[in-house]
Amino acid sequence: WINTNHVHLFGDQKHLTIPDQHGQLTRIPYTEPLSINYPVQFVNQITLPPYSQTLVDITSQVTNANNLMFEPDNRYISKFIFIPHTLLNVNNHQTKFLLINAQNRQQTLSKNTRIGTISYDTTFSICTTIHNSEPEPPTDHQSSPNTKNSGKGAISYNKDNSDQTIRNNCCDQCQEYFLSGNDLQKHLRAECYSDQIRK
Repeated sequence: WINTNHVHLFGDQKHLTIPDQHGQLTRIPYTEPLSINYPVQFVNQITLPPYSQTLVDITSQVTNANNLMFEPDNRYISKFIFIPHTLLNVNNHQTKFLLINAQNRQQTLSKNTRIGTISYDTTFSICTTIHNSEPEPPTDHQSSPNTKNSGKGAISYNKDNSDQTIRNNCCDQCQEYFLSGNDLQKHLRAECYSDQIRK
């Protein structure tokens, strides 16, 4: 995509340039993905029996969300309390996850103790539009055709290749199209892989 569209990346300046159909460069800034982390706390005081696994209730600032990434606080490792990194679904600020006490004595953890963080998987998409090469008459809110909109605009192509991405994200089994490879993988695991592969 970069070579085909003559894209130039300027990492130190945090932008890229793309030429339009007339060779004019469009400058597009980019930013680092936002880190959206929320603390996770116990709903109740927890007493863990020796050598046990316990499913516990936790709460967070997130109201409702699916597939949040949970990362436990490292301080529990020294206490031999193991908490897996996992994906969580939060409903009404609450969810459950597994605690493992690997010690030969019981341990108690207080209510509202911070146990780790959950975060959203922030993803960015590059969206392009294709301009019609025929000039359109200006409307009341547009400038005249001789005015250049520097810094604005979309990528134009002489050849429409907008269906190339879709072909790569098609299920061979049921011929359903997906917007991303991740969506296709979720679909395959849920529906179209054989039972042997799913296990």
